[in-house]
Formats: sequence, C-alpha cells, structure tokens
Amino acid sequence: MKKIGLLGLVVPIMLLAGCQTQSSSSQHSSAPSSQAPAKVKKTRFASLTSKLEKEDLKMELPQTSGLGKATKNINVHYTKKGDTTTVYYSVGSSKKKFNDASLEKEHPYLTLTKISGLSKKEITSKINYQATTKGLPTVKLDDETTAVSQGAAGQSYLTWNKDNWSFTVKANSYLGEKPKATANEVVDLLEDYRLPSKDGKGAMQFTVSEQYASLGNEMLFEKDGNLYQVKAHSIKTMFKMMQSLR
Repeated sequence: MKKIGLLGLVVPIMLLAGCQTQSSSSQHSSAPSSQAPAKVKKTRFASLTSKLEKEDLKMELPQTSGLGKATKNINVHYTKKGDTTTVYYSVGSSKKKFNDASLEKEHPYLTLTKISGLSKKEITSKINYQATTKGLPTVKLDDETTAVSQGAAGQSYLTWNKDNWSFTVKANSYLGEKPKATANEVVDLLEDYRLPSKDGKGAMQFTVSEQYASLGNEMLFEKDGNLYQVKAHSIKTMFKMMQSLR
C-alpha cells in the first residue's frame, strides 16, 4: 500500500477546519440580536405636554419648549374659564408638579390661549390684521421686504405683510426707541422658522422694549374655528414653539 505523506494529511484537515469556522461565523452573524432597543427617556417638557394632552383641552400644543437645553426647571399649568383655555409656560427655581397651584405666582415666558365660540366677525376683529397703507413713508428691511412707517402718540410703527400675515413692530419714541432693528430680527427669524398653519389671515405685533417678565410679543390666528393668541417674552422662542404646534 502506498503511504500518504504527513503534508497530505495536514492540508485536508486545515481546509475542513476553515470551512467549519466560516460556517459558524456566518451563522453567528445572521442570528437575530436578543437585546431589546434602549428606551428613549422623555424630556421634562415632553412629559408635561403628555399630561396636558390627557386633559383633553381640544387645542393644538407646542412640542418643544423653545428654550434649547435650558428646560430643567420648566413648569406648566393651565386655566379654563368658559370658552377660554390658557396654558402657561414658565421656568422657576425648582421643578413643580403639573398644574401646581403655586405656579400662578410664577412669571410665564409664553402663554398660549384658545378661545372658542366666537363668530367669524369676532375672530376677524380680534386678530386685527393690518393691511399696509399706501402713500406713507417706507423702510426697506431686505431685498424682498419693505415696511410702511408711521407714528402716533409717542409711538412709531413699522408694518408689512407676507403670506396672509401682518407684522407690526412698535417702538416708544419718548424713549428714543427705533423699530427697524427689531423688524430686521423678525425678518431674519422668518427665514429659519415656519409659521403655524391657520385659516385666513393672522397678525403679529412686537415691541422693541423687553422688560423683565414682559409678554410684549403677540401672535393671533384662527384655526378650526378657534382663535389662538400667543404672548411671549422672546420673539425667537415664540417662533420656535409655534413651529412645533400640533
């Protein structure tokens, strides 16, 4: 009988071992993972919004606080009187329970109000859309936006229209305030943020002065037969929150 050399035995064994290893590796890689996907922890704002939604207020609500990461001590409460529901968003020195009675003493940085039961005429009157008047001095805000300038009783105003919204910036002439810088800020923010969907025309009013705890910036619009009114301390925060309204 012819003898088989040692090398002849080693090669088949190595090939067999390689096939088994490859098969095992292939089976291992195709096996489904037994690990469950990690749960995403809700932010405090998201948790408070969920509680608001459970109250069945029948109103659209913002899905972001508009404050970036500064929401550790954000608090929320609401009031309902007849056909008027108002949600108050504030940041305090500590976290409080949803709708805690003590939150009535906390200064809100934004309020969102829904008023139902109004006639179309009443809604239109409260929105008070400002059409620009011809023949008045104008101020160019950017290549596409020109505002009308006017003044009365110590106030100066810049007004312009876009996409069925009217925008009015008010400044106190006695304090030497000028409305153009704030108007330019609004125009720039409108490039970055989408306005909420609405029915018909809406209106916004802004003030140059931002005093402590003031809510001098306002947005009014109609949605599903209801009047929505937003009041905010910061224009940017208002735009951020209203972009997420649903």
